[in-house]
Amino acid sequence: MNQELHADLDRLRQALGELKLTSAERRSADRELAAVEQAIRSEEPDRQEAGRHLEAFVSGLERAGALAGAGTTLLDAAARIAAWLGPFGYAVLALLGL
Repeated sequence: MNQELHADLDRLRQALGELKLTSAERRSADRELAAVEQAIRSEEPDRQEAGRHLEAFVSGLERAGALAGAGTTLLDAAARIAAWLGPFGYAVLALLGL
């Protein structure tokens, strides 16, 4: 896995900690982000699986009303990861308005 992708995962994790979420929303976001990390950091990255969980992560933040105020760090990191995922990241890019 390239270093920039690793850094973007770390940026998402850090930005998530700064969002105002209920405990249930935070647990759900944590689970989805952990699944993204696991899919990407495996020996053979599973882009489809990572895309599914990244979409769930971003849509969960959108439903919680946290995406609009998330800031550019989170949005940019999610967009770069989605772009790396190729076709499996298109739904995330659409959620981000890109």
